[in-house]
Amino acid sequence: MTIAGPDGQREMPLETFFQAPSRTALGPAEIVTALRLPPSSGQRGWGYARRTRTVIDIALVSSCVVVQANNGVCGEVRISLGAVGPIPLRATRAEAVLQGQRPSAALLAEASRMAAEEARPISDVRCSAEYRKDMVEVLTRRCTESALSMLQML
Repeated sequence: MTIAGPDGQREMPLETFFQAPSRTALGPAEIVTALRLPPSSGQRGWGYARRTRTVIDIALVSSCVVVQANNGVCGEVRISLGAVGPIPLRATRAEAVLQGQRPSAALLAEASRMAAEEARPISDVRCSAEYRKDMVEVLTRRCTESALSMLQML
């Protein structure tokens, strides 16, 4: 990503941008001016879901899954989770469950369960940590199913 401010521009990987709750790597008077994503190679499917109390409320939990397909096999997989840790996180162990595999109901269940294990939610006035973990599993499975359906792999 590119960040611009009074002292000029600087580059930084997205992985280091979020630092703590309500804290990013932005300095005083800086803004993000560009995000550069690698070009897509092959077909990709995706799914995104969030659970809220009301339509305009902030998310209690969110999940996003992107899958690249190679001849009916999951290639690159990315699973991102929101509102279940101090910063947005990737469920890398859950990604590894799917990568290089032909999708099956058992495999999707295992990846979704692993994503829930990787989540680090807190309990607050909006809902409990246990509920958030349960919803990570449900939403990640739905998002993975959506991504694979786009690729006609389910």
